[in-house]
Amino acid sequence: MAPRRRVVRGRQQHLPGIEPGVGHIEVAIPTMGWEQIGGDVDPGTYGGTIATGDGDRLELIKIQPVREYVGDEEAKDVGFPFWTRTAWFDAADLDPKNADVRSALDSFGMSLETLEEDFTPEQRAVVIAEALLDYGRDDEGPAGWSADIDIPDKVKWLGGEVAGPEYLADKDEAFRDYVLGYAEIKAALEEEVERLADQSAAEGWSTAGDQMMSDVEDAGFDPGSIVILAEFGDATAVNGDVSDETVAGLETKLEAEGYEYLDRFGGRVPSHEAFAHADSAIERIAEELDRPEEDVKAAAESLDWWQEEIPRGTSGHTYTCSARFEIGSSASAGSRRSPRSCPEGDDDADSTAP
Repeated sequence: MAPRRRVVRGRQQHLPGIEPGVGHIEVAIPTMGWEQIGGDVDPGTYGGTIATGDGDRLELIKIQPVREYVGDEEAKDVGFPFWTRTAWFDAADLDPKNADVRSALDSFGMSLETLEEDFTPEQRAVVIAEALLDYGRDDEGPAGWSADIDIPDKVKWLGGEVAGPEYLADKDEAFRDYVLGYAEIKAALEEEVERLADQSAAEGWSTAGDQMMSDVEDAGFDPGSIVILAEFGDATAVNGDVSDETVAGLETKLEAEGYEYLDRFGGRVPSHEAFAHADSAIERIAEELDRPEEDVKAAAESLDWWQEEIPRGTSGHTYTCSARFEIGSSASAGSRRSPRSCPEGDDDADSTAP
């Protein structure tokens, strides 16, 4: 159906040197779906205006990115990425004879002559409506995140894509990352999860299970004297406990006590899946960054891999030492004892196997 129009005649003639009154300029409100009529091709960053028309009136929404309007420092106090302004205009509102229309066009840098000569009646309606909105003939619209500001499901954007509020959703993430500081939190959480997983792997692989104790005993060594050091990433554990020990330092101590390095019971661990506890990571990063735990949790939940028990692949090495049975002592006397306490006052070993 063709759009309704208010048809008027062309500009009136006037004598040289005499300014004319406003002639009749045809303006017709179009029938159109939602589309972007102004602003930047990246409206989520720099702003833009969308509009729709039904032949009787035009409805407009102006998207105002908070960061673009006030900068990141003030945007942090605002707490969300978008403001909007809204407006509705009918044919009477858009009449070029109206003083506020002429003032709005002047502020828009648009003369009546240009309006008449360069645009169709439907385009004139859109130009005048956008000028009026920017001139202040508008209302405060909803504010918040992209899903909160009433963007219709289908908008034809200047970039050519037809989409709804999801077209702006990446700016939600950018706001959280660079205004609210989520990028720093997420990077810290990533590192902490890796650290916790490495620590868990080191603790597990540095404990002697029943089979190892039996094999060590069969090899002529006292299973109760087993000492295992495991290194995964930057984490080190000795007999199930996190430790600052180094391989060289531990070997020096144990050799002085008559221990031997048992290479068949250690070596490279090429791959291992360990787990990090989400709550532990959140608590540590909140303390480390001096941020409220609810902020850290919100940042964590924006990560697509986040869950209560977070799996991580890792790899490492284990080093096993033990003392031989003393001459004259029976193998059974030392069998099935827990591995010895670690040198220099380390805690007793855990009995669980990796």
